[in-house]
Amino acid sequence: NYIINGGFDVWQRGTSFSSLPSSTYHADRWLTYSPSGTMDLSILINGTYATNGLIWNKTTSNAEYIIQNIENIRKFINKEVTVSFYIHNNGTQTANYLSGLSYVYDGSTNIYEPNNYSFTLAPQEARLVSFTRTLDYASVFNGKTIGPNSYLQFFIAQPAGQNNNGENIINNVQLEEGSVATPFEQRPYGLELSLCERYYRTGVSEFGVRDTGDVAIGSLEFGSAMRTTPTITATPVIGGTPTVSDIYNKGFSWYATPGNLHARISYIADAEL
Repeated sequence: NYIINGGFDVWQRGTSFSSLPSSTYHADRWLTYSPSGTMDLSILINGTYATNGLIWNKTTSNAEYIIQNIENIRKFINKEVTVSFYIHNNGTQTANYLSGLSYVYDGSTNIYEPNNYSFTLAPQEARLVSFTRTLDYASVFNGKTIGPNSYLQFFIAQPAGQNNNGENIINNVQLEEGSVATPFEQRPYGLELSLCERYYRTGVSEFGVRDTGDVAIGSLEFGSAMRTTPTITATPVIGGTPTVSDIYNKGFSWYATPGNLHARISYIADAEL
């Protein structure tokens, strides 16, 4: 399964989000696209079709998309892939949905797949959705150069004018090679978390000093490499405001004025596409 966190088990940023703006992450590796408004999203625990899932609360007629960017489009060139996922319209109105793929060859320019998969769900209707597509290099890229930040973008959407007036529940999202949708690959939580941490991770770091007035200085090594050099946001927990330096894809250094002979920070490392 090329989708990371397709079971919506990993939520490092929190588990409930109200009025999220467009292009904001929520469950790990998943982000919003809502050009005319905001989105409300939260975790589903002990769902009907899977242990966890995504609750997407839709109460307006604005277009809203759930998106995942899958790193390195080269691995999909001239290959047939099949997408599958469960979705439940838990609202009070019938609504139309779209799902599909788009191709980003240089880190920013979308080439949209013209054959989006469309379907309709009545209130309280649930189904397994699946479709197959082939990424044909000659017709899609037409001589364009694929850059180092390329990705395949997968989405599930309610287009503008659609509103099921309630929850949409999504889980067990899978994208795999071949023309057949196989059972969802349920990876262990630790493995799924490590896959997510290639792009985003949080943690705590602490260093002590021998004498009052000294500066706490140390370095932090991640358990695994991130996709690229991350942006680090460090927040003091004990002691003064930290200064971060020597950032690379496996860690960073920091120093701060301690409180009570030690300093502690919480940090976010972000290397998303």
